[in-house]
Amino acid sequence: MNYARAIKICRAAFEMEQQELADSVGVTPSYLSLIESGKRKPSNKRFEEICEVFGIPLDLMVLLGAEPGELEETDFKNLGEISRSLLEVLVFNKRVKDV
Repeated sequence: MNYARAIKICRAAFEMEQQELADSVGVTPSYLSLIESGKRKPSNKRFEEICEVFGIPLDLMVLLGAEPGELEETDFKNLGEISRSLLEVLVFNKRVKDV
């Protein structure tokens, strides 16, 4: 799982600065920079908080950060929600609301 890539994709899609995301999840910008550079791995709780800030399902973040071969045995139970979220993030460039 490439947490750095998933977070950077979402920050770019939402046009969010590192400082804004860091403030939203209660970490320093330098710590977030370490995560985005791949030097640190966020805790599961912190990663879920980041998903909440973007308003997207955890499964979508996993999909965005997946490395080749990692998803072969993954069972995405909410594929419809993931698809709608991805469409809104990539095409409409807006925060995803509850589906």
